[in-house]
Amino acid sequence: MKILIHHPSIGGNLGDRVILEGTERLLSWAYEDFEVIYSNRIYDPREIDLFVMAGTPWIWDMCDRSDKYRQLEEIIESLPVKTKRVALGLGSCLPLASNSFVYIFGEDPIRERTRATLVDIYSRFDFISTRDRWAYFILKLLNIDIHKGLCPAIHFIDQKDWRQDPTHPVLVFINPSTSISAVSCDHIFSQDLLGFQKQFYQEYAPKVLLMDKSDIEWCEHAEWHYQLVESTSELVRELHHAKFVVSGRVHAAIPARLLGLQTFILPLDSRYLTAVKCGAIPVLTSGLPDFSKYLHSGDDYDPIPPTLIALDKKYMVKRLQELFN
Repeated sequence: MKILIHHPSIGGNLGDRVILEGTERLLSWAYEDFEVIYSNRIYDPREIDLFVMAGTPWIWDMCDRSDKYRQLEEIIESLPVKTKRVALGLGSCLPLASNSFVYIFGEDPIRERTRATLVDIYSRFDFISTRDRWAYFILKLLNIDIHKGLCPAIHFIDQKDWRQDPTHPVLVFINPSTSISAVSCDHIFSQDLLGFQKQFYQEYAPKVLLMDKSDIEWCEHAEWHYQLVESTSELVRELHHAKFVVSGRVHAAIPARLLGLQTFILPLDSRYLTAVKCGAIPVLTSGLPDFSKYLHSGDDYDPIPPTLIALDKKYMVKRLQELFN
Protein backbone atom coordinates (compact mmCIF):
# COMPACT_ATOMS: atom_id res chain seq x y z
CA MET A 1 0.00 0.00 0.00
CA LYS A 2 1.24 3.48 -0.88
CA ILE A 3 0.03 6.36 1.29
CA LEU A 4 0.40 9.97 0.18
CA ILE A 5 0.51 12.33 3.18
CA HIS A 6 -0.21 16.01 2.67
CA HIS A 7 1.17 18.31 5.36
CA PRO A 8 3.01 21.64 5.54
CA SER A 9 6.61 21.53 4.39
CA ILE A 10 9.11 20.61 7.06
CA GLY A 11 11.12 23.58 8.33
CA GLY A 12 8.36 25.93 9.44
CA ASN A 13 6.32 25.64 12.62
CA LEU A 14 7.41 22.60 14.61
CA GLY A 15 3.77 22.02 15.55
CA ASP A 16 3.14 20.73 12.03
CA ARG A 17 5.69 18.01 12.74
CA VAL A 18 3.85 17.03 15.94
CA ILE A 19 0.63 16.54 13.93
CA LEU A 20 2.48 14.57 11.27
CA GLU A 21 4.08 12.17 13.75
CA GLY A 22 0.73 11.60 15.46
CA THR A 23 -0.86 10.88 12.08
CA GLU A 24 1.87 8.40 11.14
CA ARG A 25 1.39 6.52 14.42
CA LEU A 26 -2.33 6.18 13.70
CA LEU A 27 -1.53 4.80 10.25
CA SER A 28 0.96 2.32 11.73
CA TRP A 29 -1.75 0.98 14.05
CA ALA A 30 -4.24 0.64 11.20
CA TYR A 31 -2.02 -0.92 8.51
CA GLU A 32 0.81 -3.44 8.68
CA ASP A 33 2.60 -2.91 5.39
CA PHE A 34 2.68 0.50 3.72
CA GLU A 35 4.99 3.07 2.18
CA VAL A 36 4.65 6.76 3.05
CA ILE A 37 5.14 9.39 0.35
CA TYR A 38 4.98 13.10 1.14
CA SER A 39 3.11 15.44 -1.17
CA ASN A 40 6.05 17.84 -1.43
CA ARG A 41 8.09 15.10 -3.15
CA ILE A 42 7.86 13.64 -6.65
CA TYR A 43 5.34 10.79 -6.93
CA ASP A 44 3.08 9.03 -9.44
CA PRO A 45 -0.59 9.70 -8.54
CA ARG A 46 -1.66 6.47 -10.22
CA GLU A 47 0.21 4.44 -7.58
CA ILE A 48 -1.44 6.05 -4.54
CA ASP A 49 -3.87 3.86 -2.58
CA LEU A 50 -4.63 6.28 0.24
CA PHE A 51 -4.40 10.07 0.44
CA VAL A 52 -4.13 11.50 3.97
CA MET A 53 -4.47 15.17 4.80
CA ALA A 54 -2.63 15.67 8.09
CA GLY A 55 -4.06 18.65 9.95
CA THR A 56 -3.96 21.54 7.49
CA PRO A 57 -5.15 23.52 5.60
CA TRP A 58 -7.60 24.94 8.11
CA ILE A 59 -11.13 26.10 7.52
CA TRP A 60 -11.04 29.88 7.31
CA ASP A 61 -12.64 32.81 5.55
CA MET A 62 -11.73 33.24 1.88
CA CYS A 63 -9.92 29.90 1.80
CA ASP A 64 -10.80 29.80 -1.92
CA ARG A 65 -8.00 32.38 -2.37
CA SER A 66 -5.47 30.31 -0.42
CA ASP A 67 -2.46 28.75 -2.13
CA LYS A 68 -2.81 25.84 0.31
CA TYR A 69 -6.32 25.10 -0.90
CA ARG A 70 -5.31 25.43 -4.55
CA GLN A 71 -2.51 22.96 -3.93
CA LEU A 72 -4.87 20.59 -2.12
CA GLU A 73 -7.37 20.75 -4.98
CA GLU A 74 -4.66 20.02 -7.54
CA ILE A 75 -3.57 16.94 -5.61
CA ILE A 76 -7.11 15.61 -5.22
CA GLU A 77 -7.89 16.10 -8.90
CA SER A 78 -4.70 14.27 -9.89
CA LEU A 79 -5.59 11.13 -7.92
CA PRO A 80 -7.44 8.25 -9.59
CA VAL A 81 -10.98 7.35 -8.52
CA LYS A 82 -9.74 4.22 -6.72
CA THR A 83 -7.66 6.27 -4.27
CA LYS A 84 -9.24 6.63 -0.83
CA ARG A 85 -9.13 10.12 0.66
CA VAL A 86 -9.12 10.99 4.37
CA ALA A 87 -8.61 14.22 6.34
CA LEU A 88 -7.42 13.69 9.91
CA GLY A 89 -7.77 16.50 12.43
CA LEU A 90 -9.29 19.14 10.17
CA GLY A 91 -9.55 22.36 12.18
CA SER A 92 -10.72 25.95 11.97
CA CYS A 93 -8.72 29.17 12.12
CA LEU A 94 -11.24 31.95 12.64
CA PRO A 95 -11.10 35.22 14.62
CA LEU A 96 -12.37 35.37 18.19
CA ALA A 97 -13.29 39.05 18.11
CA SER A 98 -16.56 38.67 16.20
CA ASN A 99 -19.26 36.22 15.18
CA SER A 100 -16.96 33.93 13.23
CA PHE A 101 -19.76 32.02 11.55
CA VAL A 102 -20.56 35.19 9.60
CA TYR A 103 -17.12 34.77 8.06
CA ILE A 104 -18.31 31.53 6.48
CA PHE A 105 -22.09 31.90 6.18
CA GLY A 106 -22.43 35.55 5.15
CA GLU A 107 -24.53 36.24 2.06
CA ASP A 108 -21.93 38.14 0.03
CA PRO A 109 -20.22 36.59 -3.03
CA ILE A 110 -16.90 36.16 -1.20
CA ARG A 111 -18.48 33.88 1.44
CA GLU A 112 -20.42 32.01 -1.22
CA ARG A 113 -17.14 31.15 -2.94
CA THR A 114 -15.67 30.06 0.40
CA ARG A 115 -18.57 27.67 1.00
CA ALA A 116 -18.41 26.38 -2.56
CA THR A 117 -14.70 25.63 -2.16
CA LEU A 118 -15.23 23.75 1.10
CA VAL A 119 -18.09 21.68 -0.35
CA ASP A 120 -16.24 20.95 -3.60
CA ILE A 121 -13.11 19.70 -1.82
CA TYR A 122 -14.40 17.92 1.27
CA SER A 123 -17.37 16.20 -0.38
CA ARG A 124 -14.75 14.14 -2.27
CA PHE A 125 -13.29 12.65 0.92
CA ASP A 126 -14.15 9.18 2.20
CA PHE A 127 -13.57 10.06 5.86
CA ILE A 128 -13.03 13.33 7.72
CA SER A 129 -12.33 13.89 11.41
CA THR A 130 -12.38 17.38 12.92
CA ARG A 131 -10.38 18.60 15.88
CA ASP A 132 -12.51 21.54 17.08
CA ARG A 133 -16.22 22.23 17.34
CA TRP A 134 -16.22 25.18 14.92
CA ALA A 135 -14.77 23.05 12.12
CA TYR A 136 -17.30 20.35 12.95
CA PHE A 137 -20.36 22.63 12.89
CA ILE A 138 -19.27 24.47 9.73
CA LEU A 139 -18.88 21.24 7.75
CA LYS A 140 -22.04 19.81 9.31
CA LEU A 141 -24.01 22.85 8.15
CA LEU A 142 -22.57 22.29 4.68
CA ASN A 143 -23.97 18.72 4.77
CA ILE A 144 -20.56 17.05 4.73
CA ASP A 145 -20.27 13.74 6.59
CA ILE A 146 -17.72 14.13 9.37
CA HIS A 147 -16.56 12.74 12.71
CA LYS A 148 -16.04 14.95 15.77
CA GLY A 149 -12.68 13.71 17.02
CA LEU A 150 -9.36 14.84 18.45
CA CYS A 151 -6.26 16.22 16.80
CA PRO A 152 -3.92 13.40 15.63
CA ALA A 153 -1.27 15.07 17.82
CA ILE A 154 -2.95 13.35 20.78
CA HIS A 155 -1.22 10.17 19.54
CA PHE A 156 2.17 11.83 19.07
CA ILE A 157 3.62 10.09 22.16
CA ASP A 158 2.23 7.70 24.75
CA GLN A 159 0.72 9.46 27.72
CA LYS A 160 2.60 8.96 30.98
CA ASP A 161 4.36 10.92 33.70
CA TRP A 162 7.64 11.80 31.97
CA ARG A 163 8.56 14.67 34.28
CA GLN A 164 12.09 14.83 35.66
CA ASP A 165 12.70 17.16 38.60
CA PRO A 166 10.47 20.08 37.55
CA THR A 167 12.52 23.24 38.03
CA HIS A 168 10.81 26.09 36.16
CA PRO A 169 7.69 27.19 34.30
CA VAL A 170 7.86 27.11 30.51
CA LEU A 171 6.57 29.80 28.17
CA VAL A 172 6.07 28.73 24.55
CA PHE A 173 6.19 32.20 23.06
CA ILE A 174 4.28 33.41 20.02
CA ASN A 175 4.31 36.77 18.28
CA PRO A 176 0.84 37.17 16.73
CA SER A 177 2.14 39.89 14.44
CA THR A 178 4.29 37.47 12.43
CA SER A 179 2.16 34.32 12.36
CA ILE A 180 -1.06 33.55 10.50
CA SER A 181 -2.82 35.13 13.48
CA ALA A 182 -1.79 38.55 12.16
CA VAL A 183 -4.85 38.20 9.93
CA SER A 184 -7.27 37.28 12.72
CA CYS A 185 -5.91 39.36 15.64
CA ASP A 186 -6.36 43.13 15.67
CA HIS A 187 -3.59 45.42 16.96
CA ILE A 188 -5.03 45.88 20.46
CA PHE A 189 -5.50 42.13 20.93
CA SER A 190 -1.96 41.44 19.71
CA GLN A 191 -0.45 44.04 22.04
CA ASP A 192 -2.38 42.59 25.00
CA LEU A 193 -1.06 39.13 24.20
CA LEU A 194 2.53 40.34 23.90
CA GLY A 195 2.14 42.36 27.10
CA PHE A 196 0.85 39.30 28.92
CA GLN A 197 3.89 37.28 27.85
CA LYS A 198 6.25 40.10 28.88
CA GLN A 199 4.71 40.28 32.34
CA PHE A 200 4.79 36.49 32.71
CA TYR A 201 8.47 36.50 31.74
CA GLN A 202 9.25 39.19 34.34
CA GLU A 203 7.29 37.68 37.22
CA TYR A 204 7.77 33.93 36.75
CA ALA A 205 11.22 33.73 35.05
CA PRO A 206 10.15 30.90 32.72
CA LYS A 207 12.28 29.06 30.23
CA VAL A 208 11.20 30.45 26.84
CA LEU A 209 10.78 28.00 23.97
CA LEU A 210 10.21 29.00 20.34
CA MET A 211 8.67 26.66 17.78
CA ASP A 212 9.02 28.95 14.77
CA LYS A 213 11.97 31.04 13.58
CA SER A 214 9.62 33.96 12.92
CA ASP A 215 9.50 34.59 16.70
CA ILE A 216 13.26 35.02 17.08
CA GLU A 217 13.47 38.69 16.08
CA TRP A 218 10.98 39.85 18.73
CA CYS A 219 12.73 37.90 21.51
CA GLU A 220 16.15 39.22 20.54
CA HIS A 221 14.86 42.78 20.43
CA ALA A 222 13.40 42.28 23.92
CA GLU A 223 16.77 40.80 25.04
CA TRP A 224 15.11 37.59 26.22
CA HIS A 225 16.90 34.32 26.75
CA TYR A 226 15.17 31.74 24.56
CA GLN A 227 15.65 28.35 22.94
CA LEU A 228 14.54 27.57 19.40
CA VAL A 229 13.20 24.01 19.49
CA GLU A 230 14.08 22.25 16.25
CA SER A 231 12.81 18.70 16.75
CA THR A 232 9.88 16.99 18.44
CA SER A 233 12.22 14.97 20.64
CA GLU A 234 13.85 18.21 21.83
CA LEU A 235 10.41 19.63 22.62
CA VAL A 236 9.53 16.63 24.80
CA ARG A 237 12.93 16.79 26.54
CA GLU A 238 12.45 20.46 27.42
CA LEU A 239 8.94 19.88 28.70
CA HIS A 240 10.27 17.14 31.03
CA HIS A 241 11.53 19.81 33.40
CA ALA A 242 8.54 22.15 33.38
CA LYS A 243 6.55 22.92 36.52
CA PHE A 244 3.71 24.11 34.29
CA VAL A 245 3.36 25.44 30.76
CA VAL A 246 1.92 28.62 29.27
CA SER A 247 1.73 28.27 25.50
CA GLY A 248 0.73 30.36 22.54
CA ARG A 249 1.22 27.28 20.36
CA VAL A 250 -1.50 24.62 20.30
CA HIS A 251 0.89 21.84 19.36
CA ALA A 252 3.19 22.55 22.26
CA ALA A 253 0.20 22.55 24.61
CA ILE A 254 -0.92 19.08 23.50
CA PRO A 255 2.46 17.36 24.14
CA ALA A 256 2.60 19.15 27.51
CA ARG A 257 -0.80 17.68 28.38
CA LEU A 258 0.37 14.23 27.28
CA LEU A 259 3.16 14.56 29.84
CA GLY A 260 0.54 15.30 32.50
CA LEU A 261 1.59 18.94 32.86
CA GLN A 262 -0.85 21.64 33.83
CA THR A 263 -1.03 23.72 30.69
CA PHE A 264 -2.47 27.14 29.90
CA ILE A 265 -3.24 28.09 26.30
CA LEU A 266 -3.22 31.69 25.05
CA PRO A 267 -6.21 32.05 22.69
CA LEU A 268 -5.28 33.77 19.44
CA ASP A 269 -8.04 32.41 17.24
CA SER A 270 -10.34 29.38 17.11
CA ARG A 271 -7.38 26.98 16.92
CA TYR A 272 -7.03 27.20 20.71
CA LEU A 273 -10.17 25.01 21.02
CA THR A 274 -8.04 22.03 19.93
CA ALA A 275 -5.85 22.39 23.04
CA VAL A 276 -8.86 22.93 25.31
CA LYS A 277 -10.24 19.53 24.23
CA CYS A 278 -7.03 18.04 25.64
CA GLY A 279 -7.40 19.78 29.00
CA ALA A 280 -5.43 22.99 28.43
CA ILE A 281 -6.88 25.96 30.30
CA PRO A 282 -7.53 29.12 28.22
CA VAL A 283 -6.21 32.32 29.78
CA LEU A 284 -7.46 35.81 28.97
CA THR A 285 -4.47 37.98 28.11
CA SER A 286 -5.87 41.30 29.37
CA GLY A 287 -4.16 40.73 32.72
CA LEU A 288 -1.76 38.29 34.34
CA PRO A 289 -3.50 35.90 36.77
CA ASP A 290 -2.00 34.42 39.91
CA PHE A 291 -1.16 31.01 38.49
CA SER A 292 -0.74 29.53 41.97
CA LYS A 293 -4.54 29.63 42.30
CA TYR A 294 -4.92 27.32 39.32
CA LEU A 295 -2.10 24.88 40.01
CA HIS A 296 -2.54 21.66 41.93
CA SER A 297 -0.75 21.49 45.25
CA GLY A 298 2.69 19.98 44.83
CA ASP A 299 3.60 18.52 41.46
CA ASP A 300 0.62 16.28 40.88
CA TYR A 301 0.46 14.33 37.64
CA ASP A 302 -2.55 15.68 35.74
CA PRO A 303 -3.29 13.32 32.83
CA ILE A 304 -5.79 13.55 30.00
CA PRO A 305 -8.46 10.89 30.74
CA PRO A 306 -6.90 7.71 29.30
CA THR A 307 -10.25 6.48 28.00
CA LEU A 308 -10.52 9.61 25.82
CA ILE A 309 -7.28 8.78 24.02
CA ALA A 310 -8.03 5.04 23.84
CA LEU A 311 -11.51 5.56 22.37
CA ASP A 312 -10.19 8.00 19.77
CA LYS A 313 -7.46 5.55 18.77
CA LYS A 314 -9.90 2.64 18.54
CA TYR A 315 -12.40 4.55 16.43
CA MET A 316 -9.82 6.09 14.10
CA VAL A 317 -8.06 2.79 13.47
CA LYS A 318 -11.41 1.10 12.79
CA ARG A 319 -12.45 3.74 10.26
CA LEU A 320 -9.07 3.64 8.50
CA GLN A 321 -9.23 -0.14 8.21
CA GLU A 322 -12.82 -0.08 6.94
CA LEU A 323 -11.73 1.97 3.93
CA PHE A 324 -10.24 -1.17 2.41
CA ASN A 325 -12.67 -3.82 3.66
